[in-house]
Amino acid sequence: MALIKRDAKAGLIALAQQSVCAFDLIGLKLLGRTSEVDALRTVRDEALAKTEAGREWITLIERIELPIAPLLLDDERLAAKAGKLLARAGQLVTDTKEQVGDGEVDLGLDLLRDLDTRGGADSSDLRADLKAVSALLERLRGLSSPEVLKHLTSRGPRNTA
Repeated sequence: MALIKRDAKAGLIALAQQSVCAFDLIGLKLLGRTSEVDALRTVRDEALAKTEAGREWITLIERIELPIAPLLLDDERLAAKAGKLLARAGQLVTDTKEQVGDGEVDLGLDLLRDLDTRGGADSSDLRADLKAVSALLERLRGLSSPEVLKHLTSRGPRNTA
């Protein structure tokens, strides 16, 4: 059974490497979050992809996704945290009155720390990317979804810290 599970994981990772966006793999296949992934994909394609800063965030997230996918596959607790955050992000992008709360920021920071310590940040580049996302999360506390989108489309990862 362990061999089958390992082969399945290897197959998913190989698929992710060929995918345009491994986010789809993590959100859809690993976490089963179809509506949230669709909402986030729309924001990515219709807002973020249209600005240089937004494209920088897309690139950063795509760099992070592949190395963390095996960690989410191996650890149900990490996958559950990621699933909660994905669900909340889906709510934020569909309801303009919603605000980024302390709870989700703290959960996101906790997940990033876990990924870093669990071996998700084997390279200095990945560590720097995780740090940029952490800095972003801190800046998003209390912002509404339109304010978050404005921030992401006007300030890239290099301008966040």
